[in-house]
Amino acid sequence: MRAITLCGLAISLGFAATAADDVAGDYTAFGTDPHTKHPYSCKVEIKKTGDVYKIRWYFEGYDYGGVGVIKNGLLCVGYAADVGYGVAIYKIEGDGRLDGVFGLPGFKEKGTEKLCKE
Repeated sequence: MRAITLCGLAISLGFAATAADDVAGDYTAFGTDPHTKHPYSCKVEIKKTGDVYKIRWYFEGYDYGGVGVIKNGLLCVGYAADVGYGVAIYKIEGDGRLDGVFGLPGFKEKGTEKLCKE
């Protein structure tokens, strides 16, 4: 429910659709950890199942799974992490990149993440 609320907020702030709705594929993620402020990278797999996307982030030694939907050029994702559940919103860029922010319980700042298609 929080992912939907957060997605609604982003839509009301004026993010517009910039690309087709199909974001399925393999990506490399480049992000910043909100707790340590350290950069990271990992592999990400997005699979389409009907109107829903299954997302998996592959880090060295562990992985996270989530589910997302697209509305108005935004991929809105809820996922499970080692510190609890998180939410992410990615703006779908015209060049196939996904530009996002994410939040986790217990953290006061949001993290950032860009997904680049392989």
